[in-house]
Amino acid sequence: MTKDNQVASFLIEELKQNWSYIRHIEEIRLKHANIFLIITGAVISVLSFLVQIPDSTLGQKILNDTVINYRIPIMFGSGFLCLYGSFLCIFLSLQKRGYEHYRIVNAEIRNWFMTNCDEKDSFSFLKEIPTTRPAGKLLKSTFFFWYLLIAVVSMFAFSIFCITILSWLAPSWLFIHWVVISFSISIVILIIEIGIFVKVNRNIKISFE
Repeated sequence: MTKDNQVASFLIEELKQNWSYIRHIEEIRLKHANIFLIITGAVISVLSFLVQIPDSTLGQKILNDTVINYRIPIMFGSGFLCLYGSFLCIFLSLQKRGYEHYRIVNAEIRNWFMTNCDEKDSFSFLKEIPTTRPAGKLLKSTFFFWYLLIAVVSMFAFSIFCITILSWLAPSWLFIHWVVISFSISIVILIIEIGIFVKVNRNIKISFE
């Protein structure tokens, strides 16, 4: 077997393994998202069972009393979902980077075959996958929308956590004040999480070290 044939065999096997790993990343992403949503539903179910809200029309006092009386379970449940969602967002950002890394490696392997193939004109491939992507393209990817789903759920959990904290630190404030402050902070955090996703995945450098 010539050296070129050995290289070709190696690259073909690497190409297969890379695509297998990319499919694995897709499956892991879906599994983690499903697990997170299942746990979110379970936490909401437990809290709805523990937190008994009167059947009468909700008012300022009823909302205040509900948050204050069930402060501990609400803080624990929302805090857990917030932390879980935040760590999962970091994991998904890095996973997306790995996904793109192996796509670019496979594009380089295809380019090698295009360069060394005797019958280059019999087929054509995309020349390369760009290692630098515009933010707009990243934000339109399917991967990002799964990421955004987790980030939004985590943001709402953080809002509830903040509302509960404010009911303890500033009990004299109106409920609407707790909500406005909490959601404002949460939206800022959501924007930061989106920025992290773009920052991590905008420039992919190939390294074989």
